[in-house]
Amino acid sequence: MSTVRALCIVGAFLASQAVASGMTTTVSTVTELINALALAQTNREDDVINVVEGTYYLESTLTYQTSTNENKALTLQCPGG
Repeated sequence: MSTVRALCIVGAFLASQAVASGMTTTVSTVTELINALALAQTNREDDVINVVEGTYYLESTLTYQTSTNENKALTLQCPGG
């Protein structure tokens, strides 16, 4: 199980790795981030989540746990940061 603890501050870079293809989502709120992580857990694609620059206040720890059949990459990044 991977746990994602994210606080994206202006210009901060969360994580990055090369992803050839898959779903790319841009989020600008905590709710959008939670929804994007939930979709990434089950869509069987490599996923890139672009987090718009800003400060995000989390009320709880974000978790990302995939099934054993989901062996795809997840990239969280703050483009331009």
